[in-house]
Amino acid sequence: MTQQELVTRARELAGRRNKPGRCLDLAWWTCVVLGAAGYKVCFQAGSASWPLRQDWERPEGITHLSYEWNKPSFEEFMARKMDETPVENIPLPEIHCWAGLVDTQEIVDLTPCFLPNVVWNDLGFPYDGEEIDYIWSPGASLHKEGISYHANKEATLLAFNLARTVMGVP
Repeated sequence: MTQQELVTRARELAGRRNKPGRCLDLAWWTCVVLGAAGYKVCFQAGSASWPLRQDWERPEGITHLSYEWNKPSFEEFMARKMDETPVENIPLPEIHCWAGLVDTQEIVDLTPCFLPNVVWNDLGFPYDGEEIDYIWSPGASLHKEGISYHANKEATLLAFNLARTVMGVP
């Protein structure tokens, strides 16, 4: 399968959760699809940041959209859950999730297509950055474009355990 076919398949499997704010589901299904296609893949979570504009001469102070990992453990996170709330409806702490390819050190993230929507709805101004459908690129090369991903062990464990719970995987 081509990269685009793999991305399309992961989005299909994510179904109704293929939307802004559901990086957990998209990262999970990306890992499932890439693993089934023979890639050595690693579910990752932590902090991520994307540029919001192409014209850096504009005077507005906001330049990037970022999700900065803050540190509850899985147990602390689940303890905050209300008894009757389905686990998939619990808001995540500030975190971002994606897939990492072990052999090539590439990042695969299907959420950048939602950046214009998130910037407009959450921040209230139009997105002026490059339109990106998805990222499939070596992590080191992304820094040149102002994009950063920083995986964190505790964030990854929290997100992975939550994803397993949501997906019903023992």
